[in-house]
Amino acid sequence: MGLFKFIKNLIQESNKTQENKDSHLDDSLRKTRKFSEYNKRPDWHEKYLEHERIAQENMYVNERIAKDHLAKAYELCKNTIIRKHFLLNMMIDYYYGLRYSDDDALDDCIELCKESIRLAPDVLEEMKYEHYEILEHTNEFVPPSIPSFKRLSIIFENQERYQEAIEICDIALSLQLKDGTKGGFEGRRKRLEKKLNT
Repeated sequence: MGLFKFIKNLIQESNKTQENKDSHLDDSLRKTRKFSEYNKRPDWHEKYLEHERIAQENMYVNERIAKDHLAKAYELCKNTIIRKHFLLNMMIDYYYGLRYSDDDALDDCIELCKESIRLAPDVLEEMKYEHYEILEHTNEFVPPSIPSFKRLSIIFENQERYQEAIEICDIALSLQLKDGTKGGFEGRRKRLEKKLNT
C-alpha cells in the first residue's frame, strides 16, 4: 500500500470516528433536552418544596404545623401523578406513625392509602412512559414498590378485615407489585385466606 493510500484510509477512518462521535453527542443532547423538558418544574414547585420541608421539620414535634403544611403541599400537587404519589407516601407514613397519639390518624391513613391505591395504575403508566420514552431504556420495566398496598393490607389484617385485605392483595398482584417480603403479596394473600377461613 502506498503512502498516499494509507493516509487517505487513515483520514476516512478518522472522519467515520468523528461522525460516530458527533452522532453520539447529538443523540445525548437530544435525550438531555427531552428529559429536561419532561421534568420541567411547574410554577408552584418551589412553594410545594417549602411546604414539604416545613411539614417534615415539624413531624412528631408540632402536629398542627406538620398537618397544615402537608395539606398545603397536597393542594399544590393534587392534579399531578408522580409528585402526588410521593407526597401520599410521606403522608401515609406520618399518619400511621400518629395512630397511637391521634384518634383520627389511622382513619386518615386508611383514606390516604385508598387514594394512593386508586392512583397506582396512573403512577405505573407514568413511570413506564418515563422508562421507555423519556429515558429510552430497552430493559424491561419493573414496577416499584407502592407502600400503600402493604400498609393497608396490614391495617385491615390487624382490624380482622381479612376480605378487604385480600382484595388489596389482589389489586397489587394484578399490577405486578412487590411488597418487599419473601412471599410477596401472593404469600400475604394465602396467609389472609387461612385467617379468613378459620
